[in-house]
Amino acid sequence: MDIDKLIKGNKKFQNVNFPKLESKFDDLIENGQKPTILFVGCSDSRVVPDLIVDSKPGDMFILRNNRILRWR
Repeated sequence: MDIDKLIKGNKKFQNVNFPKLESKFDDLIENGQKPTILFVGCSDSRVVPDLIVDSKPGDMFILRNNRILRWR
């Protein structure tokens, strides 16, 4: 992926996706975030928590870790 594609994607977000979610973002600014779900996942770029569970901004706190945890 090159920088031009990232810029194009950001413009699409601003023009298409953000207007659909603007009231949600305004609500998060006004009332703060209160996610009820903690999603712990890996940092693998193929795993997109918001996409695979169809969540919206502010629904989940996402922790992505690239270290293997060993329990003793």
